[in-house]
Amino acid sequence: MKFKIKYHVVFDMDYGSSTKRYGNYILDSAEVSSNEGAEKKVVELFHDGSDPDLNPYFNFTRGKILSKKIVIDDLEKVIN
Repeated sequence: MKFKIKYHVVFDMDYGSSTKRYGNYILDSAEVSSNEGAEKKVVELFHDGSDPDLNPYFNFTRGKILSKKIVIDDLEKVIN
């Protein structure tokens, strides 16, 4: 099944602030059939780093990233 997912990643920085990066992702997996399963799969892919499209590291001008967290903003099934 295909799912269209809008998300953002919160990066906690070493200078005491955080920044967000937004993205869209298409999950196409025969193993996933529900919205809950899709959200779980995307979080898993993000944390294990197996899909570079879920790691939006860009436009950081200073500091180091201390931690990162993905937040799913919207998730919908795509009907073929």
